[in-house]
Amino acid sequence: MKELTAIANKYRTDKGTNMKITILLMSCKINNYHIQCNYIKQKLIELTNILNLSDNIKIYDYIGSHEKQMINNNSIYLTSDDTNTYEKTIECFEFIRKNIEFDYIVRTNGSTFINIELLYNFIKYINYNSINNIFSSDLLSLKNQYAPNEYDITMAGHLMIFNKFYIDTLLKYKYLYKTISGAGIYINNNVIYDNIDDLIISTNLHILYKDKYLDIIKSVGTGFYKCIDNIKIYEGNSLCKWNNTNKEFNFIKNFISFRLKSNSSESPNEIYNKVNDLFDVYQNNINTDNDNQIINILNYSKNPDVFVGWESNPCYKKLNNL
Repeated sequence: MKELTAIANKYRTDKGTNMKITILLMSCKINNYHIQCNYIKQKLIELTNILNLSDNIKIYDYIGSHEKQMINNNSIYLTSDDTNTYEKTIECFEFIRKNIEFDYIVRTNGSTFINIELLYNFIKYINYNSINNIFSSDLLSLKNQYAPNEYDITMAGHLMIFNKFYIDTLLKYKYLYKTISGAGIYINNNVIYDNIDDLIISTNLHILYKDKYLDIIKSVGTGFYKCIDNIKIYEGNSLCKWNNTNKEFNFIKNFISFRLKSNSSESPNEIYNKVNDLFDVYQNNINTDNDNQIINILNYSKNPDVFVGWESNPCYKKLNNL
């Protein structure tokens, strides 16, 4: 890890308050998902303006199956197949690398809301203290039906935080996953998805860094807004659906990202209502001191419980003893 840290340190930015962060919301044309994604994007841009961070944080959604690459109204249009999330994301990283100044890229989606203020302060902190880490909202394994092999622990795509060093690394080794067989999500022993960006990005990193892989990827935890019951969060607490009895800023300020969607039948209006709720709380409770929240997140990232289904993972002993 010392050698890796030394290389990564060359990418460390000393810009301080001038740090540049690019947030990418993966969108698609299926079922008008891009309309929902655009709504969340606009609310995040509005929140960034309220926080006076518009010079530091640029927010785009990105969509594939376009005739040529272009940017229009904070949307990035790409030529890759819109349904191939890996090729689309890699093309977007390449486009950003060539055309937009950045120090960090945050990849999220159109069913997640971001705590912009905490994200910004968290990245400022890790830039000096965790330069050799990649942070994800969650780390997933066998319980989530991911491939039951040594590459099965993967980051969750609703929040992935990469510095420029890892963006360059991912682009350099973008086809490394093709050197192994069976990279994909399995259901009933059949590969049904082999083009998912978070899975393949994780697989590439695991092949590249081998026994150091689990030292590099870290989870920051996820907030769930009105969508999932009994999720284990900090210090063993379980948080149920957020309602009027626990709708407090002390709850939401500990999370960088909030999952909004609980099922495919949920209407866009239901998602919009959740976005508006979170937006109202964030804009009315600006918190300039995030030190305690950052400490909570980093402590949580060291807890093996971040691995969903960790105990049932057949690779547990191997990975735990690397």
